[in-house]
Amino acid sequence: MSDQRTNAVWSEQEPDAVPVTGLDPVDRVLAQEAAVSELPVNERAAAYRQLHAELESVLNQHPGSLPAGLTGQ
Repeated sequence: MSDQRTNAVWSEQEPDAVPVTGLDPVDRVLAQEAAVSELPVNERAAAYRQLHAELESVLNQHPGSLPAGLTGQ
């Protein structure tokens, strides 16, 4: 998915919608984020750390195949 298309997908979503990047492994992790708010407050930091670790793992696997908006470049 091109950067322009990725930006268009993000801008068309509802404010509370789960972001869709077009990269399935990233989208699966992002979809889990909404469930964190349902956890007890004292468990949320660990849940966010786990999601962050999963995203880093996905993004580090094939950084050359990611849209520029996901690589910070």
